[in-house]
Amino acid sequence: MTVDNSANIIAILQYNLRKNQSRTHSILSDPSSSNYTMLILQEQYWSDFNESSPIHGSWTLIESESYPNSQPRSAIYINNRILDTSAFRIIAFPFPDVTAVAINTTNNSKPTLIINVYNPSDQNLITPLTEHLQQNIDPSQYHAIVIAGDFNLHHPLWNPPQYHRRDPQADELIEGMLQQGMQLMIPPGTITFPEGKTAIDLVWGNEHAINSIVKCHVATENDHGSDHLPIETILDLTPRITIPTQPPYNFAKTDWKALKTKLLEYLPPSPEQNTLTTKDAIDSFATEITDAISKAIAETTPRKKPSPFSKRWWNEELTRLRKELNYARNLHKRTNSYVDWTEWKKKRNEYNHGRR
Repeated sequence: MTVDNSANIIAILQYNLRKNQSRTHSILSDPSSSNYTMLILQEQYWSDFNESSPIHGSWTLIESESYPNSQPRSAIYINNRILDTSAFRIIAFPFPDVTAVAINTTNNSKPTLIINVYNPSDQNLITPLTEHLQQNIDPSQYHAIVIAGDFNLHHPLWNPPQYHRRDPQADELIEGMLQQGMQLMIPPGTITFPEGKTAIDLVWGNEHAINSIVKCHVATENDHGSDHLPIETILDLTPRITIPTQPPYNFAKTDWKALKTKLLEYLPPSPEQNTLTTKDAIDSFATEITDAISKAIAETTPRKKPSPFSKRWWNEELTRLRKELNYARNLHKRTNSYVDWTEWKKKRNEYNHGRR
């Protein structure tokens, strides 16, 4: 693989290495790795003796220092040949399995934020992570934002069609990503964990990241023998001139009574018999009708506010149920009472029933 290493190109290789020492050293020393701006690794080898992931002369290691009782399972390696230390800064997260870096790129006044996540299958990182993102990360302060890693979660949004498992935490992850303006960058259904024939390694991006995608796919040529597959994401952050497009009308919320009134006001009077005798006259009358209808609809019908995922399975009723569920859960966490636990269980059942 050859990557254009200009100042506005960010090339990322993400990979879960299953804590294997030889695989970790292999990816750091492989000549093809030198094409990437950064490596974002999960379950990289970590030395108890050195209390660190491997150090390599070609890479600057970034990993969390928040691991009093466990080793970090997330690391970012910055390519020293491509990025000088003045071109990036570490963004601290209070979790041992989350690392992040903000990168300055040419012609963009705001930095690009890259977050690397390992979500343990036996813990709930998603709740505190999404809360931390909401409270501490302001998306408006960044240009492109990428959140990638091993999420250890299953959902129809990214599972292959034949894989039907859905984890409750996956719904919470999706909602958290929506709140940050993120959507999937890796194509849905991409198998990243061949042994399970499913996807648990994901790449999320905001609108700027989505619009900058050159590639986001499994990179089998960079495989170093893990049971996960590596993912290559390349962004071209060169500023572009974009023409804004309006979302479609939401006719389910049309004020039909007002629309009828507006049509009566704007439609041209019916032509007298035998007056539309030329092509130009017919075209002109048709244009008046079309303009009148368009104006009436614009004044009586709101535009849709679609999310990237709503057309798949989400709706307003699920949004309401999710809010009620979160409120009941948080109340029970504060009071720890049986009554609040019962209400939480009730809301959880309503929400799960609504998703079917």
